Amino acid sequence: MKKLTAILLSLVLILSLCSAAMLTVGAEEATASVWDGTANIKWYFDGKDIGEYELKSAADLAGLAYLVNAGTDGTCYNGVYYDANYKVLGYRLSGAQGDYANSALVYTPTSGDGSQVVAGDSLVWQTVKLCVDVVLNEGNAADWATTAPANVWQPIGGGLHIDADCGGFNGTFDGQGHTISGLYFTGVEGVFGCGLFGWAGMSANTEFKNLTITNFYVEGTYGVGALVGRSNKPIAVSNVLITDGSVKASNQQAAPLIASVFNGAATLENCGVNNVQVWGGNYLGAIVSLVNGMNFSATDCYATNVTVTGNNQCGAIIGRIAGGSIALKNVYLVAKLEATSETSEAGIVYGGIGNNSAPALGTIENVFYVKDITAVQENGIADIEGIVEVTADSLKGETAKTTLVGFDFDTIWKTVENGTPVIELREAPNQGGDEGGEQGGEQGGEQGGTTPGGDDGNDETEAPETDAPTTEAPTTAVSNETESGCGSVIGFASVAVIALAAGACVIRKKEN
Repeated sequence: MKKLTAILLSLVLILSLCSAAMLTVGAEEATASVWDGTANIKWYFDGKDIGEYELKSAADLAGLAYLVNAGTDGTCYNGVYYDANYKVLGYRLSGAQGDYANSALVYTPTSGDGSQVVAGDSLVWQTVKLCVDVVLNEGNAADWATTAPANVWQPIGGGLHIDADCGGFNGTFDGQGHTISGLYFTGVEGVFGCGLFGWAGMSANTEFKNLTITNFYVEGTYGVGALVGRSNKPIAVSNVLITDGSVKASNQQAAPLIASVFNGAATLENCGVNNVQVWGGNYLGAIVSLVNGMNFSATDCYATNVTVTGNNQCGAIIGRIAGGSIALKNVYLVAKLEATSETSEAGIVYGGIGNNSAPALGTIENVFYVKDITAVQENGIADIEGIVEVTADSLKGETAKTTLVGFDFDTIWKTVENGTPVIELREAPNQGGDEGGEQGGEQGGEQGGTTPGGDDGNDETEAPETDAPTTEAPTTAVSNETESGCGSVIGFASVAVIALAAGACVIRKKEN
């Protein structure tokens, strides 16, 4: 009996030591330092054989931008130079396309410098996982309209070239519950597609999930979004929060989540926009700015404390839609819409239509809004069954449970004291905790800047169509679950602990 007790005590001690080791590793990985402006692509070579990539620093995230922006066919930049430590040195320039390149990002190798070059990669049908929180800049994004921070982001796909055929992300980006803060970008005049990702889905479906973007300022000419500037193929976005920042288009198409949806359906699930200002000329939305003849659906999504200010066609969900269809379920909207031209249009679901083609209506269920519109003409579909006007006070605190009929407050939505509801899906993988990094609905902080002018025309400005292959991967099902996958974060559910005679422990991934 004593021997059995000793063995059990030894096992308990070993398990305690192993759990402490795992918690220490996880804590170290969760620590975010401020980006130093460098880029690294070692992660790319580490994951290339298995087609799954892990980003463990801001430099790794910046390396993703270099690889995608280099393009895959030599029509833009023609590869990325790197040193023996996989630190990015700059782009390899591709002949005539130099007119479209940012010369400050080009590297000219010298004899004996030890540099190597790798071709660009759009990560088609591949998965990229973010393993840490990323801080791109310190400070308050509300000041960045007039005073730039230390680091200018390079959008992943697009954002650098007047020629929009250059580069585009074609895979899945899984933030794994992490946060990217301090995003700052101001684009070159005439460039289409700005944001964390400038262009997505040039040749394949894309998916973005489990990510928060906060404290940001993104400015460009066309297609300006915090998450994605332009989508060219079907795009799925789930469990994404955009909060505390500004997007600004000097001409048209600006929105916090996705600026422009051109050649593929957009599916949003469990997404939120909070405390964001949207400025521009035309086609501005509190969630998406332009849907061009495509199907759009949003389930369990919200926009709160959002101000949309422009010349024409401003919407609490979509700025402008041309044909296609709309389906909405469990959505609430608290957005101030200000369209200022003499013939301005604005609306709760969409601000205006394009090509004289209104969208078809799919399922419209449990949509609630607080009306705050300044425009000559009000559009949208706020007068049909399933869309209900409510007061701002009725969405605050526990009262929201009574107002938002049909919303799941047990597993998806969460009330906020003195604020509007948020989505209860904000925890990083294997970190535990019940709160999941909750976001308040009434966060303060006004964003600086003035409303720009813009073209008051009716036609969408669209970059040249790409000649990229049109073969699409099967549409990935949207998941609400935050996935693991970064090697140094290990949970008890996925390991077996084997006690050795010497008292050491070995941690193995459990085989399925």
